[in-house]
Amino acid sequence: MAAAALAIISRVRFFQSPGIELEKFDEGETPEDAFECQLLWFTYKEPEFLYVVPSIYLGILEYRRGVGAFRLDEADAHAAGLWLVASAVGVLTGNAKPSYVARFTVNLAEVVMLCCVFESALRVL
Repeated sequence: MAAAALAIISRVRFFQSPGIELEKFDEGETPEDAFECQLLWFTYKEPEFLYVVPSIYLGILEYRRGVGAFRLDEADAHAAGLWLVASAVGVLTGNAKPSYVARFTVNLAEVVMLCCVFESALRVL
């Protein structure tokens, strides 16, 4: 319920804010420039700490569940717990970077989180 309330509050505050700015790269002559041309970045016009609170909350919950799995006597639960702790570390680290690096690290953190949660689920299913 706390996660749902946090998500609703965050989105309501975002819709009341000035919005985002889109940044599109022009085509260049090098392959790196051409790759960046395919990407579309956005930044908040007025960034707020509340926009990253859901990611922090998710990381803390995953960490608590991962540590809680170590209390169980099953080896599969321990392995799942390790994957959840790794997922939490990835999410919290990826969102803690400065804004010019965060465009890559936040997306990488989400990929790491999804892979770790998938591996955790494989251990217990």
